[in-house]
Amino acid sequence: MKKRIFISKNSYDCEPLVHYCNQNKLDLTAQSLIEFEAIPFKIESNFDIVFFSSIRSAQFYFEKPAKKSTIIYACIGETTHSKLKKLGIECEFVGKEAGNPKKTAEEFKIWVKNRIVFFPQSNLSLGTFSNILPENQVIKKVVYKTKLREIEISKFHIYIFTSPSNLDAFLTINELCSDSIVVVWGNSTNDFAKKCGIKVDFVLVKSSFDELIELLSKIF
Repeated sequence: MKKRIFISKNSYDCEPLVHYCNQNKLDLTAQSLIEFEAIPFKIESNFDIVFFSSIRSAQFYFEKPAKKSTIIYACIGETTHSKLKKLGIECEFVGKEAGNPKKTAEEFKIWVKNRIVFFPQSNLSLGTFSNILPENQVIKKVVYKTKLREIEISKFHIYIFTSPSNLDAFLTINELCSDSIVVVWGNSTNDFAKKCGIKVDFVLVKSSFDELIELLSKIF
């Protein structure tokens, strides 16, 4: 019987995992449990840096980018950076441990120094990076809305939740199997799982597919 894996990302967003599962005859269901809606916004102030907490924040930001040519970019981690590079965007700061946002935010604060940072974000953003900086160095704009989707999910051997919002959406109409393995994408998702009384078996520190595939190789 094939081992069944669920991840709360669409298949086109997790090609390395799809390839790994195909090679190892694992039954993968890749299904995002959230969707996004653009929110109109205006850029009214000057800033030096744009920080992207996800590829989604970048996509909505670049619908109306600032015209200032000297702006530099930063992002939460390597997974987001690799997707940004496909859009032709290079970041001067890339977090080393996306799954540990508090630690990465401290490193970001040191790197920023006294510069002003623009944060394009979701309505559900936790604000880990913007909250660590002085108010006079922060410009925040909600550029998109995250909406939960109620989708019935069947039983799996392994559940991989990639964000607090995805886990929240799952729990609206689903329950976890008591004997399943739960993997979460970083500390923020882990913290949310704890609040919901969910036992997490593995937390991805770097929140990357390389790290996930290495973990699955050990499990199987």
